[in-house]
Amino acid sequence: MSLPHLIAWIPLEAYLLVRLTTTGYVDATETSLAALLLIINGISLVFDTVDSIRWCRGEREVPGCDG
Repeated sequence: MSLPHLIAWIPLEAYLLVRLTTTGYVDATETSLAALLLIINGISLVFDTVDSIRWCRGEREVPGCDG
């Protein structure tokens, strides 16, 4: 599931980053929420990137499954 997550969230992260750095928001609450979303999703995307790389390299173990 990490690859679809990367495809869906990376464009949003890019949009929010551009929007925050170029045009700016008028509302402080909206700016704060957008920045918080960037931080939280950014952390999540780091984990998803690592998982996707490991999966592409053939590491497909399921945690907790001895099968």
